[in-house]
This record gives sequence, C-alpha cells and structure tokens, in this order.
Amino acid sequence: MSRGGVSGIGMVTSNLYSDLTDVDELIYGERREGICSGVATFLRKLVSGLAMFLVSVILGFFGYRETPVDWDVAQNGLFPQTPGVITGTRLVFAVLPAAFALITFICTFFYPVDAAVHRRIREVIAEKRGQGRANISGEDAARFRKVTGLPPEKLWALPVLKTSENC
Repeated sequence: MSRGGVSGIGMVTSNLYSDLTDVDELIYGERREGICSGVATFLRKLVSGLAMFLVSVILGFFGYRETPVDWDVAQNGLFPQTPGVITGTRLVFAVLPAAFALITFICTFFYPVDAAVHRRIREVIAEKRGQGRANISGEDAARFRKVTGLPPEKLWALPVLKTSENC
C-alpha cells in the first residue's frame, strides 16, 4: 500500500517534536526527547494498525472478495470485483485521506505555538537555566497557559517564577 497519501500528515506531526520537547521542558524542567519520540512512534504504529483494520472493514462492507488461491491471473486476468468495491476503494484511498488532511490542516491552523511563541519558550528556558529564575510578562503568562494548559505558577519555574508585572 502506498504511503504517499499520508506523507503531509506525517510531516506535520514530525515537525511538532521540537515544539513538544521545549514545551515539555518548560513544564517539567527536563529535556525528554526520547519519551516524546517513543510515545509518538507508539501512537503512529497504533493508528496505522487501526487504519489497516478500518480499511479492511470498509472494503468488506462494500463487498470486497479476496482472490481465490486457485485463480490464474495469467489465464483469467485480475479477479473481478463489484462496482461497489471500486467505490469503496475510492473512498478509502481518496476521500478519507483528504478528510484527514483537512482535519490536520484545521488543527495546525489553531495550534498555539508559532515561531515567536517557540522562540520565547526557548528564551525563558535558557533564562531559567542560566539565572535560576525567569521573568515573564503577563502576555507570556497568557501564551504559556494557552500552550500548556497550566497557569505559569505550575510550570517548572514554580518556586521562583515572577511575572514582570509583579516585580
């Protein structure tokens, strides 16, 4: 089976690794690229297996029949399938990937980490590592809350985190 239909979707998830590891470090204070990559690999393999199962179920629903063992392709040609199977194949290999690509596009459109936010996360991490504390603005606090789902005082810098408005 060709993997060309999922290459764009795969590229998006692969490009999120750097953001993910930096956000994880912002929260916990550790770089855990291996854990992030391991979980992503596990999920990718799980989804691939589920997708193959789903393809089988959908094609079965449309009436797909396996080629019999004694079928001679050289003599009889390809094993005939019903027009419904052709429709099901088009659905599985054209419509569904397009729908999932659209969902991925929509999710990335609302993804809260852009280049500026990622740069600021890296600056705060470097500041915390270098000085033992990090000063952030109220705008940074709001961005970090949106990215992590946690209030700034719950992040790795908890004991000494101060917003510039409180200094």
